[in-house]
Amino acid sequence: MATLIIHGTVPVKIPFTVKWWWDSWHENGFLHAMAAAMRSVSGHEDVWKVGGTRVADIDALDPQGRIGWKSAFDPNAWQALTDPRRYLDTEQWLVHRGCFMWSGSDMDSERRRAGRTLAHYLNKVHELAPHEPIRLVAHSHGCNVVKIASSCGVLHPAVFIARAVFLACPHFMLERGAQGSYPYRLDPKRFGDIVNAYSPADSVQVDIAQSLPGPPENPDMVMGVFGAQRTEQDPAAKGRYRNFEVPTADHGVAAHGAVHGARMGGLVGAWLGSPPEELDLRYREAREHGLFPIPAGDNGE
Repeated sequence: MATLIIHGTVPVKIPFTVKWWWDSWHENGFLHAMAAAMRSVSGHEDVWKVGGTRVADIDALDPQGRIGWKSAFDPNAWQALTDPRRYLDTEQWLVHRGCFMWSGSDMDSERRRAGRTLAHYLNKVHELAPHEPIRLVAHSHGCNVVKIASSCGVLHPAVFIARAVFLACPHFMLERGAQGSYPYRLDPKRFGDIVNAYSPADSVQVDIAQSLPGPPENPDMVMGVFGAQRTEQDPAAKGRYRNFEVPTADHGVAAHGAVHGARMGGLVGAWLGSPPEELDLRYREAREHGLFPIPAGDNGE
């Protein structure tokens, strides 16, 4: 297995500073908790690994990261960058230590560009380990980047996501009369199980996601009522999902961050390490063992 993590919108920081996503291996970190739970349930972990090798050690997965972002690795230099997204292009992913990153912009065009670059990244993973099952963990708009990648024409026909975990995904829908349109469509044929976890107290996933700049820029999507949902509404894809409500101790933005925290990392690892028929069992165990409600500030950084 190869388990890869896709970050969401990064409104202030540039992506490599989002430590829960690529560098939270310390005791209270998201990745540490996820890997530990995977080992506990299945006996091994493969977080940010391809064929048992860390992505940081695979040169093919880091073709330009050490060049394009060289100045940004200086902790003070990144503040002078007026637009770090200028380092991105449509055909080449930008990475840090082999980890996939995208601009984190709240614009629809950037999510679509990120989906294409993720497709290229997954193609490279498949090329390096063609028999390696792939699993993805995505947060917030990172989930929509995954959706776009799954439907992207450049994605190799053999790429298949054995399991995905979506954390606080804004599932967008445009209602026009009695009809619904779905700007970020997931290709269900590309997936096994998808766990969709959300907090009902999360204001970012729904309210803020549908009010901030960056709705779909396709002219065909202009007329209608545009909104975000906590669960997939697309009838062509919703059968792929297993939906789980995640109680959080706080509301609003804090609830959104809590779902990529260390406690949640433990539950995600248990889900990934278990066979499909045990997903509900792992959720019940989390409830019984006091995992919930997840506190604010438990963000793995």
